[in-house]
Amino acid sequence: MPPDRHDVLLRKAKQDELVLERLLDDCDVDDDTLGFHAQQAAEKRRSIDSRRSEPCFGMTRCFHRAGRIV
Repeated sequence: MPPDRHDVLLRKAKQDELVLERLLDDCDVDDDTLGFHAQQAAEKRRSIDSRRSEPCFGMTRCFHRAGRIV
């Protein structure tokens, strides 16, 4: 059975979050790249059915930290 849409989007959002977390302190990575991955993660999480989604409060810390750096 193929994975459902929720699982696929959640997995992909977590991958964008991981990329963002790892690149956040890298001075060679520009703000546009960080913003792209932050936006992608947020959009994927937002599109997950709210009845089945897990809380995404963990990214709040990362987005707040990215905002201070930018």
